[in-house]
Amino acid sequence: MLPADRPSRVRALETAVRDRLAETGRIDVADDAVDLRGRHPRKRYELVRDAFTALEPGDRMHVVSDRDPTAAGEFLVDLLDATGPPADVLEEFTVERRGPDEWVLVPQHP
Repeated sequence: MLPADRPSRVRALETAVRDRLAETGRIDVADDAVDLRGRHPRKRYELVRDAFTALEPGDRMHVVSDRDPTAAGEFLVDLLDATGPPADVLEEFTVERRGPDEWVLVPQHP
């Protein structure tokens, strides 16, 4: 228990930390997001391939992963028979780390 007479900056930091901890484990993405968490590596690629090849040009997909999904971007470039970094080949390519084991990838089909 923290003392009640702690400085206001300490109380503000305490609130910020509690708020962030409450958000950990909660990823807000599209309902149809491809969830790779806990999947075998081979299954991860299969799920990404199936979802990406079903997209129309200009469509986006969301991929949730428990590890950095940047390699999936390189896989998408291969699916398009293209060369270059995913950010150059795809209309949109963002990878965001939202927690220790929480990543979101959003590629847009060209």
